[in-house]
Amino acid sequence: MIDQIDYWIIASYIALVMFIGIFNSRDEKKSLENFFLASRKLTIPVLVASLTTTWYGNILGSSEMAFKNGFGYFLTQGIFWYAAAFIFLIFLAPKLSRLSLYTLPELIAKRFDDRAGVVAGFINLIMLNIAPYLLSLGLIISYIFHIDKTTAILIGAAIPLIYTIRGSFQTVILTDVVQFVLMFLGPAVLLRFVFDQHGGIDFLQSKLDPSLFKLSGYMSFNEIISWGIIALWTLVDPNFYQRSFAAKTQKSLQWSIFLSIICWIVFDIMITALGLYARALDPSTDPSFSILALAQSHLGKGFLGLFIVAFTSIIMSTIDSLSFTSGMTFSLDIVGRIKNSFKSRAIQLRKDAPKLSLTVKSSTLDRPREETIFYTRLGVFLFTTIGTVIAIYSESIIGLIYTMGSLGVASLLIPCLVALFIKRTVYHSRNVAFYSMLSSFAASLAWISFNKIFLDIDTYLFDIQPIFIGLGVSMLCFVIDGIRIIKEKF
Repeated sequence: MIDQIDYWIIASYIALVMFIGIFNSRDEKKSLENFFLASRKLTIPVLVASLTTTWYGNILGSSEMAFKNGFGYFLTQGIFWYAAAFIFLIFLAPKLSRLSLYTLPELIAKRFDDRAGVVAGFINLIMLNIAPYLLSLGLIISYIFHIDKTTAILIGAAIPLIYTIRGSFQTVILTDVVQFVLMFLGPAVLLRFVFDQHGGIDFLQSKLDPSLFKLSGYMSFNEIISWGIIALWTLVDPNFYQRSFAAKTQKSLQWSIFLSIICWIVFDIMITALGLYARALDPSTDPSFSILALAQSHLGKGFLGLFIVAFTSIIMSTIDSLSFTSGMTFSLDIVGRIKNSFKSRAIQLRKDAPKLSLTVKSSTLDRPREETIFYTRLGVFLFTTIGTVIAIYSESIIGLIYTMGSLGVASLLIPCLVALFIKRTVYHSRNVAFYSMLSSFAASLAWISFNKIFLDIDTYLFDIQPIFIGLGVSMLCFVIDGIRIIKEKF
């Protein structure tokens, strides 16, 4: 059971992150570059801490996957994602570090047009939805303090909102550093206690099915392939792009991603081991809360509070990062870009005005600093509220993440890669990204709705996953556009 000292440790952690957020928000004279990207001066230590902590958030889902599939968790939630991050390190990081941009939608807008940038912004906001992480945090708070789910989610949403809405990107970075230490300390302490009491691999092998020690676990081939494609989320992850633009140098960015991969490997090894121990000791426990239950049964006073703080800090670091990036995207890529487009159109209507391009050259959009920050904070509040409502009425954490990833990756991956790697002389059509993103998003959403609502089935017809549909439509749009251009030339 949780002791009074454990509650004091939890309260101290909340007070610490609130203090960091509120103290850091006192500087109201930050430039927009400082406010959004910490003046593009992030060094390796802080980048590693921020990338590592932001990567996780679905810790209940990780507990469930490790409990159910053992080493299958390490494959689907680890190796696939390390590979995607390594691709980002080798191919995307060098290009992004040389661009003085703010967001991924700005990259799309500069390469194609404003309409594509706005659509990319809306899709980014779906990928930045904090609902699954608020649901995780709410379920943990409900589990620990024995309160109802709705109240727990509201409490979980309020804490990061208070310091994120008043802070800047630097606030997020500073809290990430604290949470980085905690997220490794808690599982490491629990693993040491469990290992000392029960032994190592011999104990686990004597208690568990050998299938749990295979990389496939109990998963089918199609499930594994689907998770492998979902891992491409990394290539269009808004937080990855923000930190890439904020890195001090290209080398610091690449080394930070490499060191983060090592940190992720260490963390996932611990989670895999704890999931196996939890299953070996109590196969009937709730998979989502299996590691938390393991902590309650093995950790004494103080250590249990430390572990709970570690568990919650993993989720909090993701929530505050996603919330701030949501506000940034809303301000720069939705409100600012739409307002700038109307402004440009008004100029074009003047009889004496020259013909102007609607393509925006700067994501600051020549707006006053105060207005930009106001819309950012409005976005933080707005999308925290939306995420809270979705979390209250949701049941499946994994389901939310899978749906968000399917829609976002399918819509953004091809346009983003074209923007970075295909020269302008190859694709002259600026409309292709706009139609590609809209059609791929609509196709993926229609396939999800058809299977889940119309057919009312848990899986997908013919086992065709929505991300396959969306990627196929997106590719087709670019292929058709390429054929059209070739015909026009010849």
